Order: sequence, then structure tokens, then C-alpha cells
Amino acid sequence: MSKQIPGTKKQKAKKKRRTGLLTQVYFILVIGMIIAGIVIYSSQYRIAQRDEMQDIQDLVERVTDDTIETVREYSSYQWLLRYWYEHADTLEIDYSSGFGKGSLTEEKCRILSERYPDLQLRYATVSDLQALAPEDQKLSAEILYSWLIDRIDGIKQSYLVDFLYCVVTDTDAGAHPYESQFYLFSGAGKGAVRGTGYGEVYPLGKVASATDKPDLQKAMRNAVESARLQNPGARRLPTLDQSGNYVDGYAFLGWIGNQAVLIGTSFNIKEMNAEVNERARDGTGIALLYQLLLLHLIMLFLFLYVIRPLEKVLASIRNFTENKKSSEVRTTLEKALAGHTGTTIRHNEIGQLARDFIGLTEEMDDHVKRIETVTAENERIEVELHMAADIQEQTLPPSHPEFPKSAGIDLYATMDPAKEVGGDFYDYFMVDEDHLALVMADVSGKGVPASLFMMIAKALIQSHLRNGDSPKETLYNVNRQLCDGNRTGFFVTVWLAVIELSTGKGIAANAGHEHPALARKNEPFQLVTYRHSPAVALMEGIPYKEHEFQLYPGDRIFVYTDGVPEAVNTKEQMFGTDRMLETLNRDPDAPPEELLHRLRREIDDFSEGTDQFDDITMMCLWYRRDEDQ
Repeated sequence: MSKQIPGTKKQKAKKKRRTGLLTQVYFILVIGMIIAGIVIYSSQYRIAQRDEMQDIQDLVERVTDDTIETVREYSSYQWLLRYWYEHADTLEIDYSSGFGKGSLTEEKCRILSERYPDLQLRYATVSDLQALAPEDQKLSAEILYSWLIDRIDGIKQSYLVDFLYCVVTDTDAGAHPYESQFYLFSGAGKGAVRGTGYGEVYPLGKVASATDKPDLQKAMRNAVESARLQNPGARRLPTLDQSGNYVDGYAFLGWIGNQAVLIGTSFNIKEMNAEVNERARDGTGIALLYQLLLLHLIMLFLFLYVIRPLEKVLASIRNFTENKKSSEVRTTLEKALAGHTGTTIRHNEIGQLARDFIGLTEEMDDHVKRIETVTAENERIEVELHMAADIQEQTLPPSHPEFPKSAGIDLYATMDPAKEVGGDFYDYFMVDEDHLALVMADVSGKGVPASLFMMIAKALIQSHLRNGDSPKETLYNVNRQLCDGNRTGFFVTVWLAVIELSTGKGIAANAGHEHPALARKNEPFQLVTYRHSPAVALMEGIPYKEHEFQLYPGDRIFVYTDGVPEAVNTKEQMFGTDRMLETLNRDPDAPPEELLHRLRREIDDFSEGTDQFDDITMMCLWYRRDEDQ
């Protein structure tokens, strides 16, 4: 009896695990069905809402077009808009329709006709109205306003617009852009009440705040900006604000100073959204019923042909992840594929998965061996690169040397390679007690090969200068030596100079390198441009030119490689020599170390977000002889 109980529990545990897997898949599919239902509902709702909004857009365009054309039928409409806006508090407006006998508007027309028998008010121009006496201008503005309101009421009733109005608002040129609406006129339906309360038809002069309505402000701003971008005669399409229960559309009419005059329309979309929502909900419910039926059919198929055979394969995979014994896993899977127990999975994707996993375990064994070999090799290469970088750094002289005070100079230099090691280099050394040599060079290429070529070129240049060669003789001899057996095709651009410290006289030669920058005392840095000689190691037998220059106490000379002006940013724009000079000249009298650090920070800020493409090397000499004495 004690032997049967563990076996029974083990069988129940297996059954429970199998049921749990099936339930998990079921819940995943149910969740997927719910998500699909949400997507279907959302899609149907958005499509219906988009179509409805397009209809409203078209209707708003027709309403605003008719309204704008109605206003512009009056030749003096621009003068009238301004007059109504500026005299809103003094105008006596007759809002009644018809203007029949005995109406206030009819009486105003009679008075004006007696005073000006030849005046055709409907077609009066701005000059005609400005020629009238002030009280008659007011009378004309009131009559024309009443006529216009009557026609605006007709447009509103014809198109069944909830609200049709014209407002004046500040633009971005004003103090409070789009924060308020000054109502010039509003269309009214039959039996509508004019007043300043919510839902009433606003009269002339009503001011409504839009401070807490950012969507409304955005719609008005878009209408104004859209009109500015269009041709004067182009159709001015309205811009919609779909916030709240109304769709508000705005179209540009004209200007009153810096203020914009806009035609506005409002449609109640609450009922429309309810109907769209109901249609989308009914369609989604039907789709979900079909999906539920399909779900159970899929579950039955999954149980018979996927889940049950898949558990056998998964057990082998779990065994591999636990003990990493690939030989045992291969034996187990091969047994699962053999015999009558493997009939279900041999000829479908589950069987293919088992065979693929057998192959995967074999590949993983080989891959682990290769990774171990490659990792060891990469670690060796990384160590060697670090050693090469240290060696290269040691070959360069200190960034900030301490010269004797009698030398009268202050020098600072930096070299930042784009990779672990670079092809740029700088050098300085005393040729004798009174002559200082300066070298700035850039090898074509990067990495270890360029750094080796750099070290050879540096050693040759220093050797020839110390042996008494002039700058041009040095370049000639180094070029001859580097061209001999140069199978790599590397070349090097070089700027070098020898300066007599006691007098400031210098001789420089430039082999295809960047132009140096010179700053006289109390003056800004400027490029010293002249015709270059070819780069070194390009062609044997090339003669090199040199030129003399004079440094005076307080002068500074700045040399660099092309990594400075050719640094790029994320927009693929180069840093350039103009930006380089502008940075140097922010404080040209600063010590060389501060100048170079500031320039490097400017380059880093400019190229932020991009990898350093080229080596960046700089050197600045401050000739201070006699200045410190």
C-alpha cells in the first residue's frame, strides 16, 4: 500500500502540470481574443469617427466659404469689421429679422436715405462711408450690421450649424495671443435667445475667455498660420478643434491691426459619438462570438497535436538546461523520435524541433570550444593594444614641459587618438641651447600600422634636425628614407619649425599640413596661409620649401592636425577652422594649457553623440622672452 501512493501522486502531478500548460495557452489565446476585440472595436470606431469628421470638415468648409463670401459682398467689409470692433459699445443693433415697415432698421434706412439720396449703402465703398458725418457713419454701420446678421442667420439655419460666429483675437504679435475671443457677430436660429449666458447667441461686443482652452487656442493659431502660408487668392481651409462635445472650426477672414478676424463654427458631436460607439460595439460583439468558437477549435487542435507531444521535447530541453549534458539530451530525443511513441511528432514541426535541437547541442559544443579560443585571442590582442598605446604615449614628450625661465617660452600640447593608438604626433626639443624645434604631423591611416609609421617618421625628423639639417633639408631626407620600401602606401603631412629663442626668428616648412594660426600680442589668432609642399613619403626626390617668420614677445603660435577642423556632429557638419579661431579668440591671452582645454571642450560639445573619427592633436607655443624679464 505504501508503494502505490507515491506512484499515484506522481501520476496526478503529471496530469496537473499538463492541464496547467493547456490552461495557460487557453488564457493566452483568450487574452489575445480580448486584445483583438479591443483592436477591432477601436478600428471600427476610428473609421466611423474619421468618416463622420470628414463629413463635418466638408460641411465646415462650405459654411465658412458661404459666410466669408457673404461678408465680402460688402465692398467696405474691412472698414466695417474695424468699425464694429472699435465702436461695439456705442452701436444700437437691430437683431430682428425681416426689417419690415416699422422696424428699427427700416427707420434708420429712411433717415439715411433722406440725408444721402444717392448713397447705395449695400455697394458703398470705404471712401463713401468715410465721407459721411460721424453720426451717419454710425448709422450706416448699424444698418449694414443688421443686414449681415439677417443673412448669417439664414446660413446657420440652412446648414443646421449649432453655432456660427465671427470673432477677433490677438495673434502671436499681441500681448495675449489667442487667449480671448471678441464676438463681432453670431448667427441665430429661430426662437434663439441672444445674450451672454452659456448656450445663448452672443451679441456684438461679447468677450469670451479661451485661456483654459489650449485646443481652442491651437485651432485659432493654426487657422491664422495656414492663411499666412497660402497665396492671397487661395482657398482658406478651416482648422478644427475636436475637444469636448463640440467640433469647433475656424477659417481666416482678415486683419484688424495685429488681430485676426476668424469665422467660427460649432457642431455638437456628442450624439454622433454615441451612435458611432453603438455601431462599433455591436460589430465587435458579433466578431468576438466567432472568435470564441474558433478559439475552442484551436484549443482542441493544440492539445492533440502540439501540447501533448511538445511536453516530451520540452522535458529533454529542460534536462539540457539543468545539467548541460548534451549527449544525454541527444539520446533522449532520439528515443522520443523512434518507435510508435514518436509517430505523432516525427512528421510535424515538433519532430523537426527535436531534430534541430539535437543538431543545436552538437553545434553548441563546437561553438563553446571556438568561443574559448577566440576569447583568449581577443584578450591577448587587447593587452597588446594597451601596451602599444602606453608605448606610443611614452614616445611623445610631456604635454606641459618646464623650460628654464631664461628660455622665455610656455608650451602645451595634447594628442587624443581615435582608436587605441593613433597616427598623429607632436614633438618639440632643443636643437642646441638657443634653437627650439617644433613638429606637428599626421600619418594617413589609424591604428597600429599608422602608429608604427608615425614612430619611424618622428625618429627620422628628430635625427635630421639634431644633426643640423634645415627644415626643408629634413623633409627632403625623411621623404627619401620613408619612400624607400614603403609598401604600405602610408604618407605623412608635417609642419615643422626651428625657432631661435634669443631673437624670435624662425624657419618653418609645411609638407601638406594644416595652416598654423598666429596671434600677435594683444591681437586675435589668424591663419598663416601659404602654398604647401607635398606630403612626405608620397614621391621620392620632391624638393621642399621653407619660409622665415618672426616672433615677438607675447606672440603665440598654434598648430594642429586635421582632426580639429574635421570633427563632425550628428548633422554631419564639420567643426571648421572658423569655429576653431572663434574659440581661440574668446580669450587669446589665456595660457596655452587653458586655450587647448577650452578648444577640446568646444569640439566635444560640438560632436556630442558621435564617435571620434580622427586623431586630435594640438600644440600652442607662447613666446614670452623679455616679457617676463
